[in-house]
Amino acid sequence: MPRRVKGDIPPFLIEGPEASGFVNMILYGDTGEGKTHLLGTIVNVPEAMPSLLIDTDGGTATIKDRDIDVTRPRSWKQIQEVYDFLRHDNTKYRSCLIDGLTETQQVQSMGVLLNEVED
Repeated sequence: MPRRVKGDIPPFLIEGPEASGFVNMILYGDTGEGKTHLLGTIVNVPEAMPSLLIDTDGGTATIKDRDIDVTRPRSWKQIQEVYDFLRHDNTKYRSCLIDGLTETQQVQSMGVLLNEVED
């Protein structure tokens, strides 16, 4: 039996999944671990298609053969335009994927510095 170390037991409640009409998730891992590839498997879920991938890190080579629409916003203003479309005008996409969150946060931080982000 493996020895348990202090970091093995999280300081929060762990529960099993529930049946739900939707799924929200965050994938975390180092570069090259397969996060984008896993996102690309959404094409195997008909209820989630069509899907829009918001690519802020430029790493879509592993899903180049997948039928997923990709947008590549390079400023916070462009990210806000995508959000506004999805929130208010979208009648096409059933799911939205963001790859990667770290880069999105960096773009948002730059948006603050350039006064693109309103308080």
